[in-house]
Amino acid sequence: MVEFGQASKKDIPELIELRYAYMMEDFGYIPDKEKMGEQLVDYYSRKLGNDFIAFVVREDNHIVSIVGLNVLEMPASSQLLNGKYGVVLNVYTEPEYRGKGYCTKLMNTLLEYGREIGLGRIDCNATRQGYPIYKKVGFKDRDSEHAQLRYIYK
Repeated sequence: MVEFGQASKKDIPELIELRYAYMMEDFGYIPDKEKMGEQLVDYYSRKLGNDFIAFVVREDNHIVSIVGLNVLEMPASSQLLNGKYGVVLNVYTEPEYRGKGYCTKLMNTLLEYGREIGLGRIDCNATRQGYPIYKKVGFKDRDSEHAQLRYIYK
């Protein structure tokens, strides 16, 4: 039986396992699984259902696909008058469940949810594998005069 819905706090152990699977597939390693696990338990316990919404597909009561939305707020700007926006995170489908349209349906659900709660935009960083799905549901490549920079603490 296939069910689409939102994850709840009881799903935290499965969300963590899916995060690990994503990290292994995308980066090839998890530097400190114990430390990461502690942070993920804390994060999901505080944020899930509030600032982080996890849309999931369950098959036989097991989460097989996830799309996450981190809801953020910043001061209003000329392009974001209400200051509310989202960031797509934790997009992952277990390999044996890919190609069934689960991620596309979850992404459309996420986009509709963002509209309902009044987000001004939703951003995402796409892997090569995920890029076609994001394009299919309406994401556009960003054309900006602003350079994307990052500072990493060591």
